[in-house]
Amino acid sequence: MESSVMSRKRKREKANNLEPGLQRCLQLLNHIQARQDAADFLDPVDWKNLGLVDYPSIVKYPMDLGTVEKKILDGKYKDIQAFAKDMRLIWKNTFTYNVENSDIYRTAESLRDMFDRKFEEIEKAIAIQDEEKEEPNPPKKKSKKSIEKKGEKKTERKSEKKSRTSKAEQAAWKQGCKDILNFLKAKEEAAPFLVPVDWQGEGLDDYPEIIKNPMDLGTVELRLSSGNYSNPNSFAADVKLVFSNTMHYNMDDSEYFVSAKKLDEVFDRKWKKFMKTLEDPEKMNRQKLVDLLRGIESNEKLGELVLLVQRLCPQAMDMKQGKEIIIQITKLDPKTVDRLIKEIMT
Repeated sequence: MESSVMSRKRKREKANNLEPGLQRCLQLLNHIQARQDAADFLDPVDWKNLGLVDYPSIVKYPMDLGTVEKKILDGKYKDIQAFAKDMRLIWKNTFTYNVENSDIYRTAESLRDMFDRKFEEIEKAIAIQDEEKEEPNPPKKKSKKSIEKKGEKKTERKSEKKSRTSKAEQAAWKQGCKDILNFLKAKEEAAPFLVPVDWQGEGLDDYPEIIKNPMDLGTVELRLSSGNYSNPNSFAADVKLVFSNTMHYNMDDSEYFVSAKKLDEVFDRKWKKFMKTLEDPEKMNRQKLVDLLRGIESNEKLGELVLLVQRLCPQAMDMKQGKEIIIQITKLDPKTVDRLIKEIMT
């Protein structure tokens, strides 16, 4: 049990290091893996035990969903197209080896069609994101009056300072939203909410009539990374929409409803705490440091951080507890907190 938890933790860490496009691809992959009809494609074809002696001679380049997942987490794909190529190889191999209209052939067709639809959505979203990045910033207008009049120069400097503060605040809440989103995505219950509901593939013909504004955590992540949220509350509204849609469409005792309700409550607790820290950037940074420290498993790494604190901010060290060393987070100065966060994340 402990090893499986550790394995999930390592997967989450690797997933969070992927660029947004590949993160979205991983979410799509995990969605497919969770489907019952994908069972035959989760692992490499065991052709020896199945007695398929001609399999290696017919299928020259075997591929399966588990191998794709390992490759994406290990950073083997340079872009989303390389990922898609391997995914399509799975279906191609199935069509090559199996008889047309056989059960596994038809299943592969269904999964292929669903994958192509979802992957096209990812491509479109990334294209929009790239276009927004390429848009040149409008040239800054110079004020003649601010140059000529000393008093108005001071006003301009104040405005620039306010602008820098605003950017810092924006970066702070965006990072906080990202941390909360990653926390939710790492929950086992979050699997059904990582990608848009495939209502066509699932045969949910009434879904568009009941759910007027679909939302999923993958789309929220893409919007956040693309800068589509002007404030933290708009981010929170979309996250809440993911779970409210689920609870609206599904029966109260269904697995989807129960999972959505649980995650909604988890989000509310996290969000309430986050909004309080948002009022105090230093407090938010300290909380981030605490969360990062909890995730460290290496004693060697912890030892390095202790030495760093001892050098930069010795007043935060408490060695009154025998041999045990305690770092008092509240006594760390802001610069040391920033340095520790940087050391942990690199």
